[in-house]
Amino acid sequence: MAFVSGAATQDSSLFRYSIRFILPMLIAFYLARRLTVSECRAFVTTVLVFTCSQLLIGAMEMGGLRIAPYPSYTRSDVTFGNNITGGDHRAEAFLSHPIPFSMLIVFALFLAWTPFGPKNKVLRLLFSVACLGGLVISGSRTGFVAVASVVLISAIGPRISSRARGAAIAAGVIAVGVLAYSTTVQEYMSEAIAKLGNSGSYTHRSNSISSIPQILDLRSGWDLLFGTGIGSEKRPPYVDILNVARFTSVDNQFTSTLVWGGVVALLALAVAVGVAIIWGSSVGRGILVVLVVYMFSFDLLLWAGESVMLAFGLGLAVNGFLAPGKGGFLAPSKLHLGPQD
Repeated sequence: MAFVSGAATQDSSLFRYSIRFILPMLIAFYLARRLTVSECRAFVTTVLVFTCSQLLIGAMEMGGLRIAPYPSYTRSDVTFGNNITGGDHRAEAFLSHPIPFSMLIVFALFLAWTPFGPKNKVLRLLFSVACLGGLVISGSRTGFVAVASVVLISAIGPRISSRARGAAIAAGVIAVGVLAYSTTVQEYMSEAIAKLGNSGSYTHRSNSISSIPQILDLRSGWDLLFGTGIGSEKRPPYVDILNVARFTSVDNQFTSTLVWGGVVALLALAVAVGVAIIWGSSVGRGILVVLVVYMFSFDLLLWAGESVMLAFGLGLAVNGFLAPGKGGFLAPSKLHLGPQD
């Protein structure tokens, strides 16, 4: 439900933002913190089923089929070019934007390979292939980075099984070998990197990061510590520094957080997520790793669904029923079954 109601907000009212975002985030954190193992299993099943429906809708969308109640595709007036397929359309299903669509897919792909996912390995593999196809039609390059990141973080985790670690290493060696000896792959990668460097999407996001020192220099006192509020990135001088007038958003959650809430808010976000990733449960860690990757290319705290998932991931990370460090990506099913399970 969080993703279905994932529309973005441009509302700078703290009261309305609190009702629409902060309150649901607190509820999500509380619920995730208290989930039992059986409830977490039900949560994962729900996410996987919902993702299957969205993958189907995304495929229909790419095929040009109309989906009620939308007049054309699944949205009426916004078209995103697909930098992966080279086409002029990116699927978004019912997620209002291709990036949240890809984010849901990555979440589902990760959760499918936890002990809470399907028991049948063939079913997991088929679902994984469908998810990778979904990432392609979403056109989100960040999605593939997020998949690689969560696999890497899990592969170096202290409690991952030796078989899973070996599989991850083997996959990495194969990937390096293909890249080293396949001329076709090399040409494709070179072309993709060249396109990425010349794309407005990349230059805008890199500008958001490189603008941080300039933002800090412009501030002092209260504004430096506590920021200038939600929506202030659309006012001078930030609207020009961050090129928001052209792209309508900062597209970097860390920079946006610095503008909205100052150094205090940025440090609070970094510490909360960092501590949860390092010491939290593997399920929560995986969700948060995905979100951190997307934070570098998307203002997810302006979207209700993604904000709720951040709080939910933090709650799962500190969940006492999910033994810290266990139950993660490709890890053995050695979970602490609490008395409430």
